[in-house]
Amino acid sequence: MPGAGALSPSTPQQPSPPLPSHLSKRKVLCLFGGPSGRSDGVEKSCEKRNAEAIIIDWVNDPRHDLLNDAFYYDLLGRVKADEFYAALIATPCETFSAAREVLPGESYGPRALRGPQKPDLYGKRDLTKKEREVCRKGTLLAVRSAEIAAHFKSTGKPWLLENPWQFKESAPSVFNLDEIASLFDDPADHVPDPIILERTDQCMDGADCCKPTGLAGPKSCLLDFGRRCDHPMQWWVYHDYHWVQAPHAPLRRKNWTGAPCPRQVLPEDWYQDMPSHCDECPTQAKKAYPGPLNDRLMGALLGDVQTQ
Repeated sequence: MPGAGALSPSTPQQPSPPLPSHLSKRKVLCLFGGPSGRSDGVEKSCEKRNAEAIIIDWVNDPRHDLLNDAFYYDLLGRVKADEFYAALIATPCETFSAAREVLPGESYGPRALRGPQKPDLYGKRDLTKKEREVCRKGTLLAVRSAEIAAHFKSTGKPWLLENPWQFKESAPSVFNLDEIASLFDDPADHVPDPIILERTDQCMDGADCCKPTGLAGPKSCLLDFGRRCDHPMQWWVYHDYHWVQAPHAPLRRKNWTGAPCPRQVLPEDWYQDMPSHCDECPTQAKKAYPGPLNDRLMGALLGDVQTQ
């Protein structure tokens, strides 16, 4: 005989009732979210809001390759099955970056692969075979970013798509691709929660460079989100004692030839025999969001409801 209170084999077991909405964890899809496990990353920011960050990035798992059709369409199926409450999409910007430009006086650095308008926006005509392939992959990742964002938009869920802010009209921007531009609402449509493009400067969230950043998404997520650099001008010194004045140490040096030049330092930090070159451009080390920006982004997507 079964013990007291036990179910007999013929007794159907009732399904557990769903957790109350304030106790169930919401999943935030963090596409191209960078390395996981940061102490000030999106995972921690979600955790304190009783949510879970699902980071998709090949740096964490080689299988997380959105160029792979099987992996991408499986992920898209999960998105369409409403597995995720919100999405933060940090579309790779390497082929769109304004840093891809050899400045006057420079003899080193990657050249621009795209122009500001079609057809060059999808790749310049004089690209090498290798450059065309790099550009094709960058475009495909942007198109697939747009497809995922479009689903969140169609279901009224929170989403944000991030890329560098377009400094000038002569520079390419991922936001000008047809597939991403189609996400924005026509102001004449009078949409209750229109899709907008907002600028925020990452230095206002702790970065040591200005790094103007563009965020596309629902106005309800981006209302009052943008912050503009208001740091005062100050003097910076290069290794060869050349001085420059700016709010932050510039990431690139004008009229510099040869290997990448290290960033300047404050006058009190300068010393003789400082390194005269570095292995990679300083811009490469500035991809990750500062912790406070991670927290504000998750707050914008999750309604800033914190549980601890």
